[in-house]
Formats: sequence, C-alpha cells, structure tokens
Amino acid sequence: MTQSKEITGMLAYIVAARELFCTSVSSKCLIQYYCSNVDEHGRFFKSTLDISIDTGVSAYTIRTANKNWSKFGLLTIIEHPWWSGKANDYKVHLGKLQELVQKRLENKEKKKQTLKKGGAERTERWKSKQKVTLLQALPQTKGDASTSVW
Repeated sequence: MTQSKEITGMLAYIVAARELFCTSVSSKCLIQYYCSNVDEHGRFFKSTLDISIDTGVSAYTIRTANKNWSKFGLLTIIEHPWWSGKANDYKVHLGKLQELVQKRLENKEKKKQTLKKGGAERTERWKSKQKVTLLQALPQTKGDASTSVW
C-alpha cells in the first residue's frame, strides 16, 4: 500500500511556479529560474548580473519583476551595496506562491464556466433565429394540411 507524500523542497516551488500566471514570458522565465535555484527554505543567492546572464533577461526587467513580486509578498530581496561584492539574497515564499496559484486556478474555472454559459446562450439564440427564419421561408397557405411541416 503506497501513500502519497506532499511535494516539498525545490520541487514544490517548481510545480507551483509552473502554474503561476505571469504577464510576460520574461516574468515566467524568471520565476521558473528562481524556483529552480532555491534551497529547502526557499532561499538563493544571485546577483542581478548573474541572473541576467543565466536567463537572457535584461537587468531592468529583472528589477521590475522583483519589485512587482515583492509587492505581492511572493519574494523578499536583500540587496547588498554594489561595492560589497555580495550577491543579492532572495527568498521565495512558497505559501504565497501556492496561494496565488490557487486563486488563479479558481479564477480560471470561473471564467471557463462563464464562457460555457455564454456559449450555450449564443447557441440557443442562434437556434431560435434559425427556427424563425425557417418558418418565414415556408409557404403560407391557409387550411391546406398537405403543405404543413408539423
């Protein structure tokens, strides 16, 4: 008898990051990169230059994405002065990452249900319009049972 274990460590970060919706490909690339470099506590140490070289994303884009994720509480950054020679300290918050992913999945499901409902309503309107058009196209004769469609 096998028991399923909860995913932990770096794999938990990678799985959650895969499902996170990002507004740009660069942001998605960065969050995947961050999550693939974390230790078991969600920390990693890289300079903006190293991240830029590893991912091909510009330093400006990295700083912008970091600022946005910090606002969401997804990422904590400790930037050291450039003359210290130390890399930035990052901490990705797994709980917040999973919370954002859960919200995204809920919104995705709501949107899917709304679109399905709208599609069903459009189909019904189309069917009723086709029925009216068909009835208008039939010859109108009074009292003649032989020409009746129904």
